[in-house]
Amino acid sequence: MSHFKVNENEIFFILKDQLNYGSLCKLERYRELDEETLDMLVSEAIKFANGVVAPLQEVGEEWGVVFEDGQVRCTPEFREAFKRFGENGWIAVARSKKYGGQGFPHKMRINDAGPFKAYMKELEMFCRKNQDHPILGEDIRNLFSVKKRLSDVALKMSDMMQSDPLQWASQTYPALLCFGDVTIVWRLLDMALIAQQAMDKGKKNDFYLGKVMQATYYSGVTLPITMARLETCLRNGREIVEIPDNAF
Repeated sequence: MSHFKVNENEIFFILKDQLNYGSLCKLERYRELDEETLDMLVSEAIKFANGVVAPLQEVGEEWGVVFEDGQVRCTPEFREAFKRFGENGWIAVARSKKYGGQGFPHKMRINDAGPFKAYMKELEMFCRKNQDHPILGEDIRNLFSVKKRLSDVALKMSDMMQSDPLQWASQTYPALLCFGDVTIVWRLLDMALIAQQAMDKGKKNDFYLGKVMQATYYSGVTLPITMARLETCLRNGREIVEIPDNAF
C-alpha cells in the first residue's frame, strides 16, 4: 500500500491564503479564467496524484531500477503514468494556447525560484518585516540569525569551489541540508503568520492553530541543529577527498 499522501487542505491553503492565486484572473492575460476554474484544475491534479502517481511508490520500490545490456530500465508503470500525464495535458498546462498549451498561470505549474542572492534578499525582507511579531517574533529572529550565518558560509564555499573544488564537493551535502532547513522554517513561519492573522480576525479553528504550532515547533527544534551543521560545512578535514579506494 502506498504511503504517498496529498493533503488537499494544505494545497489550497498555500494557493488561496498564502499566494492568493485567484487574483491572477484579474490580469489581462488570464481574463478568460476565474478562481473556480483554477480550483477545478487543482482538484483534478490531486485526483491524478492520488490515482496515478501514488501507486507508483509501492510498485517502484518492488521493481527498482535495472541496468542491463548498457541500458537503464525502470518500472513499466512509470512509462504508462507519464503517457497519461501527457495525454491529460499536464505537460503544457501553463503553456500558451497558441502552441497547444492550456494557458493557465505559471503558478499552476511550478513554484517560483530564483538565484541564491534573490532568495536571500527576500528572506531578509521577510525577517525584518515580521521580527517584532508578538507571537512569532522570536522564531523569526532566530531564523534571521541562521540566515546570516548561511549567507557567510555560502560566500566562503563559493570561494572554496574555485580554489579547492573537491573539498567544496565534499561539503555540499550538509550545506544543502541547511538550505533546506531554512527554506522549510521560512515557509512554515510565513503560513503561520497568515493563519495567526486569520485567527486574530475571528477565524479561530484547529487548522489555523495547527499552522502556528507546526511553525514554532519545527523552528525551535530545527534551527539550533541547522546552526551547528553550518559549522561543519567549513571544517578543514579532507577525509572524504583523500580516503583510499581500498578502504572500502
